[in-house]
Amino acid sequence: MRIALRRRYPDTETRFRVPFHPVTLVLGVACCLYLMLGTGRATWLQFSVFLLAGGVLYALYGRRNSRLAAGPPKAGTEPKPLVDAWPRVFRSDQADPGSVNQTALPRAVGR
Repeated sequence: MRIALRRRYPDTETRFRVPFHPVTLVLGVACCLYLMLGTGRATWLQFSVFLLAGGVLYALYGRRNSRLAAGPPKAGTEPKPLVDAWPRVFRSDQADPGSVNQTALPRAVGR
């Protein structure tokens, strides 16, 4: 959500900064690589199988339910918005665009 706010309001003051920015990034990547190298072949095989199965299911679902596969919308009909919660979440009377109306967020996001 923060990335969307950054794009919409690029001049807004950012209140949170990652401590030790470049060092934290490099250490995080190094730790992940160290842990990945410590796993066995069976783990990588299982990961590969599940990744492939997930990719196939995702592609099959996307092919059947894609808006692009349905063709262009018919004349006189408006396309359904991709995110219909945005207008309810961000009120126009808020002074700071970074503040969010928590009561308007969907349950999966706000709580």
